Amino acid sequence: MEGVIEMAGPDNGNSIKLWHGCTTRYYFDNTMKSLQSVLEKMNLKFDVIDKDDNQNSCCASTLWGIGLSDVAEENKAKMEPVIKSETEGDSQLVSPCPGCTQIFTKQYDLDKKPLHVTQFLSQNLDKMNFENPNPITVTYHDSCHLAKGLGVVKEPREILNKIPNLKLKELSYHGEKALCCGSGGGLRALNKDLADSMSYLIVKEAQSLGASVIVTACPFCERSLNFGRDLIGADIEVVNLLTLVDERLV
Repeated sequence: MEGVIEMAGPDNGNSIKLWHGCTTRYYFDNTMKSLQSVLEKMNLKFDVIDKDDNQNSCCASTLWGIGLSDVAEENKAKMEPVIKSETEGDSQLVSPCPGCTQIFTKQYDLDKKPLHVTQFLSQNLDKMNFENPNPITVTYHDSCHLAKGLGVVKEPREILNKIPNLKLKELSYHGEKALCCGSGGGLRALNKDLADSMSYLIVKEAQSLGASVIVTACPFCERSLNFGRDLIGADIEVVNLLTLVDERLV
């Protein structure tokens, strides 16, 4: 990608280096705010790698997904040394995007394994104190990149199960057997009708479970499931796990 900017500014010594990812940056400003709010409530300091002044930063996950490997490799050649520089020493790369996390894990040659935010939070549950809110029934949709690609299944559930008065009802297909939301591999851009039908199936079952909220930890899934909900006019909310945590964390 043209115009990738070298990250500027002094190293503040913060060990958490956040990578929001393109989809989160462009569509889910609320998720970025929730992530930073959660870390602040946990008294953890952080820096953001893909800041507003570096909007051309991209891991190239979608390029690999749609078969443009040569272009993806060109982007990787520009971004890999930047990521390495930003995460040297004791720094830990953390991202709310499963697609970015998977690409950094499997395609980049980084010195330290990156973590999806659910992995990071599950490792720091002792720093998380929740208030006792009104009862809520939710279902959790597993992202393909997160569950199938990285094997991250128990971590989001550990976080959800720590929230008081929250009842988790599982979808028929969950974990590594979860249905795709319809946004994987560029499908939504290629065949919107098929993508909508896939997200519709998940929303429809979530309704049948009596859940008032579909929780996911992937911006692609969040966007796709919102399309499915709106398509059928379902009375159910789709939220990122970080939003739910931020609302209840003290």
